[in-house]
Amino acid sequence: MVRRLGADYVEIRQPSPSINMSALGFVPSEQYSTFRIDLTQGETTVWRRLDKKCRNAIRRSNKSGVRIVPATKNLLEVYYDLYLNTQKKHGSPPHSATLFFNLVDALNTEKQMQMVLALYDGRAIGGIIVFCLNGKMYWWGSVVDRKYAPLNPTNSLLWHVIQWGTNNNYKSFELGRTRSETKGIYLFKKGWGGLHISLTDYILATKNVKLPDPIQKKYVMLSEVWSLLPSKVAQQLGPSIVSRIGL
Repeated sequence: MVRRLGADYVEIRQPSPSINMSALGFVPSEQYSTFRIDLTQGETTVWRRLDKKCRNAIRRSNKSGVRIVPATKNLLEVYYDLYLNTQKKHGSPPHSATLFFNLVDALNTEKQMQMVLALYDGRAIGGIIVFCLNGKMYWWGSVVDRKYAPLNPTNSLLWHVIQWGTNNNYKSFELGRTRSETKGIYLFKKGWGGLHISLTDYILATKNVKLPDPIQKKYVMLSEVWSLLPSKVAQQLGPSIVSRIGL
């Protein structure tokens, strides 16, 4: 399979437990983890398990006048503009707008996907996308206008989704893949009181290759260079680049 694809390696993330990946020649990798919030315990208990910093951020956001609204199809371009700016700040190539329109078309009910925006004075300042499947929720992506980061829009957005999940009988909410080396993101997710779960991925390589690591110096430098590109250039080049790398 690897040779046929012309790739250095293939990475399978979170395969079914019924598949013996090692027997197929794959090597396990445990670089990532996630935090899983138990929604069956109810909104009040989930709130109590948030750390103090997280609860205060939600309160401040609500008091500041941040409003949470569904990102309906006519607001997708607003979400995508925020996404482009967020990717530029991170130094990462963006997906095309088509991906997001296709997501909305394919997952066109709130029971399949939650896409919500945070508004302040009528302006979109943040947003998140959460996938819903088999009674479980998965945080897939988030965007934010850094000028409004002190208003904590991401905290309000996540709490809104948690409330929705508990009210609609969802069992759990996973906060996405992360690494302990990314201190800020790791500690932010840890503050939501979820269970820490190590994730096991599997790698199959045709030769002795060193897997890309975003904290390696060369990738940090590439990220910094990308963040300096004009937005239009990044938007044009990004989708073709991101389609060729692991996500």
